[in-house]
Amino acid sequence: MKKTQVKKVLVFGTFDRLHKGHIFFLKEAKKLGRLYVSVASRKSVFARKGKRPLEHTAQRIKALKKLDLAHKVSEGDKIMGNWKDIKIIKPHIVAVGYDQDHLQKALKKIQKLHGFKIKKIKKHDAIS
Repeated sequence: MKKTQVKKVLVFGTFDRLHKGHIFFLKEAKKLGRLYVSVASRKSVFARKGKRPLEHTAQRIKALKKLDLAHKVSEGDKIMGNWKDIKIIKPHIVAVGYDQDHLQKALKKIQKLHGFKIKKIKKHDAIS
């Protein structure tokens, strides 16, 4: 009997000041398989948004690891569009948040080359 391969699921994000929406997103992505998290570097966040995250990259990585949801949490590309984590992890699925349209559009351009599926995670309903 052939062993079933565990799907690798990769997510990208800044994850600045973790909140319920982030945790919902990560839990939903984890339901799809073994979770890998690529945390945007301060430099790449600045290049994309024109402002730096409130927390340093190491702080954001530490907070994500503390949640114990991901198989691996690592710093993402310092150069946007390099897709280091896609090349290293070789995910089966890249999960994107409901508000990550820019990322989804960029991923569609490289999807066939790297052979992953894109799965959009719905918005967390804010129930306290």
